Amino acid sequence: MRIPYLKKTRKNKRLSENIANQIKKAIFEQKLKAGDKLPPEIELSKIFGTSRTTTREALRFLEVSGLLTIKAGQDGGAFVTRPDITHFQTVMLDLIKAQELTVEHFTDARMILEPNIIQKVMENINREKIELLEENVNKAEDELKEGKPRNVSINISFHKILVECTENPLLILIFNTIFDCLATYLRAKNPKRKYADDVVYSHKEILKRIKEGRVELVRKAMIDHINGVNAILNKVDD
Repeated sequence: MRIPYLKKTRKNKRLSENIANQIKKAIFEQKLKAGDKLPPEIELSKIFGTSRTTTREALRFLEVSGLLTIKAGQDGGAFVTRPDITHFQTVMLDLIKAQELTVEHFTDARMILEPNIIQKVMENINREKIELLEENVNKAEDELKEGKPRNVSINISFHKILVECTENPLLILIFNTIFDCLATYLRAKNPKRKYADDVVYSHKEILKRIKEGRVELVRKAMIDHINGVNAILNKVDD
């Protein structure tokens, strides 16, 4: 079987890497689409001019990358999978966690990014998102009143709802990766009650300004919030 966009591998590169790159290119160029089944392993080996072991290595790499699903059995084979943002986010998160991150790293990243999406957030935010923000703040406040342990996930979700309003999948991917890493960091630091109180207060202030529809005041409230978090977390480290 001849497939125009797949050809014999170059001998000056690792063979399995060349195979994987060709298949990836075909997927990204929509020559291979989600659900498509690749030719059997033996046929792919003939197309690429490689051993079945080398071809299998390339397919396994693409499976780990989330671009292929390999099924066993009579009706099995290698099937193209729609790239899943969560999969790539997990990979990015693992890479970030491997770094030695400080409070300042998070503060700098958030200060550069979060205030600058406020304009887009305000352009796209709707009643449904505002209600989600209200529910989030109320839940966080109720848990504090009941003396429950500080739920980092609730407070992080507030920011995730905001970035969803940009309707930009790349921004959502980048921000959510940072937020998930921040959540891990906060759980390790376990800041005291004042941190939780200040976060809820700041979120209420941001939500209030959003309801008023005043972009600059929302941006200022976000900057104040990030600075406040930075100050408290720095005291935890003292």
